[in-house]
Amino acid sequence: MQQKIKLLLCSIIFTVVSSVASAQTIVYGFELKNRMSVEGGEQFDLLWQELHKLGLEFDLKVVSFSRQVRLFSRDRQSCMFPSSVPAVKRLIPEFKEFNLQGSEGIDLTGLVALTLDDSSNIHSRADLSGKSIAMWVGLDPKIFLVGVDYKSLDQAPNDETLLRMLSRKRVEVILGFMPDILLAAEKLSIALPHSTDVWLIKKRLTQVVCHDTVENRKFLVKFNQLMKGIRSSGKLREFMGPLVNLNDGSEEFY
Repeated sequence: MQQKIKLLLCSIIFTVVSSVASAQTIVYGFELKNRMSVEGGEQFDLLWQELHKLGLEFDLKVVSFSRQVRLFSRDRQSCMFPSSVPAVKRLIPEFKEFNLQGSEGIDLTGLVALTLDDSSNIHSRADLSGKSIAMWVGLDPKIFLVGVDYKSLDQAPNDETLLRMLSRKRVEVILGFMPDILLAAEKLSIALPHSTDVWLIKKRLTQVVCHDTVENRKFLVKFNQLMKGIRSSGKLREFMGPLVNLNDGSEEFY
């Protein structure tokens, strides 16, 4: 009899623990150099660690971008980060019909044309014509450079390579994501490139993007509440450093 009671208690405990674990919101984050990593310690890692300390319950899984998209598409109870609802629906066609909710914004990101300095006078897409350009290998020039009669086009695997190509004057213009390209320049001790007026992806505030469920709405409400405190305390700036645009009235680089 006692053995049966022990087994019953173990079963109840296991069920309770399992239900608590399953109640945690799964967030699929993608590994982003200088921003988010599997090992932790980068800007967004520090933010999520702080959110955990403050009582936000979640299961953060940092994976490659392609795997993030695949997992988020399959798991209709989950969230993804960093992203934004407009960006997800524009760049990933299969997500256009999904019912999605986004958190309040964190920092401004976007894809911009960059030059060595401000002497190039690039103020519009038309000004890119006749220029030698380099861009990240994951970007499709048929989408981002449509209508641009460029002199030449190179593609590079990462921000570091793009910056080296620009600093050595192998190309006149690079297309880089902000603030990633600035963080890479700082890491390489290369002078910060000049941000032109040409944004290939307009600046948007990054969000946590979730499938629209009751539990995810509750998660986003708590996330937003905690973020207000993190932002007002100055911790968000501490985590993100000076090169990230937080849209908070402080000095910005883009």
